Amino acid sequence: MIVDPKGDAAVTRWRVLGRANGRSWLELELLTGRTHQARLHCASLGTPIVGDRLYGKSDASGLHLLARSLHIPLPEDTLEAVAPPPPAMAEALKRLGWKDQS
Repeated sequence: MIVDPKGDAAVTRWRVLGRANGRSWLELELLTGRTHQARLHCASLGTPIVGDRLYGKSDASGLHLLARSLHIPLPEDTLEAVAPPPPAMAEALKRLGWKDQS
């Protein structure tokens, strides 16, 4: 899959949270909800998500993508959820400057 100029618009807001050893830790805010949006936007910039076999390289162990928090506006309320990274991912994030807040 590639970015298709004839496709529906997709907007992702992003910022770098940490860097180390040729890797970056990004915060991605998906302003539209397109299929594979985060993965495709990162790959189209030449910075695929680690372990992404479809849009990047499969030479890393596992897909390093985490939905840390979700905010879903509903008509009657907003659904919010926050989750810590799994232990193996937490170690990788610590190398990039993440500090456990739990």
